Amino acid sequence: MGNNKSLSSRLDDFILCCLEKGKLFMNKKTRLPKLDLQDNQSLGAKITVDDVKKSINSLKNGKACGPDGFPAEVYKTFVDIFAPLLTRMFQYAYDNKKLPKTMQQSIISLIPKDHKDPENPASYRPLSIQNTDSKILANDLASQILNFIIGLHN
Repeated sequence: MGNNKSLSSRLDDFILCCLEKGKLFMNKKTRLPKLDLQDNQSLGAKITVDDVKKSINSLKNGKACGPDGFPAEVYKTFVDIFAPLLTRMFQYAYDNKKLPKTMQQSIISLIPKDHKDPENPASYRPLSIQNTDSKILANDLASQILNFIIGLHN
């Protein structure tokens, strides 16, 4: 890139620039459709143990585990123990509008893109590795949203 700044420093600058662009985008007034009360309530339905079990069983084996060190295989092996506990935790988080700190953590690694200049920060893509309980909640929420969208089209 022609200057003496370290790659680490250039990556910091690049990430800050991306975050600023994201803030500008989010601050623009957009005309997104709004849900009516009934639709909003159907999306906010209670999380069930069966839903959590489905989310656990849909996890892919052999994937990297997050900061907590628990891979999907542990949750699948002990699904009958974890599902009720996670259901209560997810419902508590939903009711109180706050996720536990551990569900807000991830490990971010920068993966170099093939055949790109390794000195250019844009030559890397971020990979976020989350705790498995976060993945389970994300799967459950994605399933609820998908079912809602399918219901809109039927």
